[in-house]
Amino acid sequence: MTVVATVRAPLQTFRIPGYRWVWGNMLCAVASWVLEVMVLGWLVLDLTGSAVWVGAVAGLRGVGMLGGGLIGGMLADRWGRRTLMLTVQGGMALLALGLAVLSWRDALQVVHVALAAVLLGMASAISASARTALIYDLVGSSGMLNAVALVNLGASLLRVVVPAGGGVLLAQGGPASVFLAIAGSYTVGVSLLVGVRAVARQQAGSLGWRVLGQSLRTVWGDGNVRALLSLSMLNEALGYSYIYMLPVLTREVFQMGPEALGVLTASFGVGSVAGNGVLAVLGNYPRKGVLVTLGTVGFGGFLTGFALTPWFGVAVVMLALAGAWSVVYDAALQTLLLTHAPSTLRGRTAGLLVSTWGLSPVGGVLTGAIASVVGASWAVAVGGLVVVANALRLVPQVPKWER
Repeated sequence: MTVVATVRAPLQTFRIPGYRWVWGNMLCAVASWVLEVMVLGWLVLDLTGSAVWVGAVAGLRGVGMLGGGLIGGMLADRWGRRTLMLTVQGGMALLALGLAVLSWRDALQVVHVALAAVLLGMASAISASARTALIYDLVGSSGMLNAVALVNLGASLLRVVVPAGGGVLLAQGGPASVFLAIAGSYTVGVSLLVGVRAVARQQAGSLGWRVLGQSLRTVWGDGNVRALLSLSMLNEALGYSYIYMLPVLTREVFQMGPEALGVLTASFGVGSVAGNGVLAVLGNYPRKGVLVTLGTVGFGGFLTGFALTPWFGVAVVMLALAGAWSVVYDAALQTLLLTHAPSTLRGRTAGLLVSTWGLSPVGGVLTGAIASVVGASWAVAVGGLVVVANALRLVPQVPKWER
């Protein structure tokens, strides 16, 4: 399996067969994730009627992701990335099937949803850690921005189609039908990984918490890696946590149902498609630090606009613009982070990044608590403003990221 030396065309990385299979697997994982967020949030709101509970369950998913990212990064460095993904995603399909049975029998309770949130969060983080490291193995540093852009482009397209269809499925078929769709999506994703062959790489040595601690200290000791991970931590905790308040905003601010929830969720994906299309054309763009900063400012700014508007149509546009800028930030940050990471610790670095994604649902706990006092709109708006302020604070770091 060869590594692409230079990326000059928008679809250059698709010439690598292994990358194509991993890309398809990612589509299945993203479709499942979108449906999971929708159905779990709606179920909790339906069972409890509480925004605090919605945030709490989102936080439990985040706790699972935090732990799963650390464990997944360690396993991804020591074991086969593909084998790890096969095992974990197969388990997620079985879990979704079990939830479908409970829902069909009308036996699903809040405790089941909470436990499922933890397990799904942990499993998705382990799988994402292995997938991120595997993509770098396949395409190399010069192809990473293009590869991530194409990954995000596919994910963005799904965020347009899946939420709309998921909202209709939830409204007409109930939660059981959504869980069945999730199980089916994971099953297809597992079958696609059969086409991925092993990639030669350095082994990270033994496993264990002591080894993990030493590795994390080494990774965190790099100033560029530390700054990028810190930026991701805050963006996830106070920015992306907006998605867990969408059921509350849909019902309480816009006074609409599941179909409107699907439209709002999809609008973010519409903007992401445009942003990723631009990134794919840029190829191996050298000023990735600038992309990180501009993307973060745009994401936080338009997210604030979305939170404060009382008009549904304007909210859809604002979320689309936030989605466009968010993918610019995300692709550039992943590329810089894995480029700076030591080769033997790349899986663990990817695991740390995935762990920061877990702060999004954890931030949902804080957002839900704030929403119970001042309303969901202001809770999301404050997060967006802090994201912008933090990005501006880190502007002096940009030249160091690009060295």
